[in-house]
Amino acid sequence: MQVMELKTTPEDLDSKIYKMFQLGARLVVITGNDLGNGKFEIIYHFSKGAEMTNIKIEIEENRQIESVTGLFPYADIMESELLDYFGIKVAGAKPNVFLEAGSGICTPLRKEKKPEEKPKATERPKVEDSPAKDLMSVVDKKLANKGIPKGGAD
Repeated sequence: MQVMELKTTPEDLDSKIYKMFQLGARLVVITGNDLGNGKFEIIYHFSKGAEMTNIKIEIEENRQIESVTGLFPYADIMESELLDYFGIKVAGAKPNVFLEAGSGICTPLRKEKKPEEKPKATERPKVEDSPAKDLMSVVDKKLANKGIPKGGAD
């Protein structure tokens, strides 16, 4: 199997995709990659016989790309994946095909910093790790003077 890699610009993408259509190539899949720093790589993978052609573009975070569904109607699902998983804007792509609206899950394949997990409501911070440590030692001494052991009465 022969694989050809072709890097192009977003402005020239339509002509390259159309050329693949004219050659009778089949769009196999569209993949996205978060390059970090607000840049994404999008790769259109085509096959014709034993040959694979991968057309790559790099875009900025807020740039919208044109849809290829006019030539490859089944690409709509692939374009929705780009939107749901990376937040890549594709003209006409349907949001929330893969992620439930209102679920709080948004663009899970992006490299941006994930929010820190907050402790569950039932978890209390350890006294040793908090400013209350000094206060707790004062409380423990007062309780001990009243005959109540550290940690409370049983």
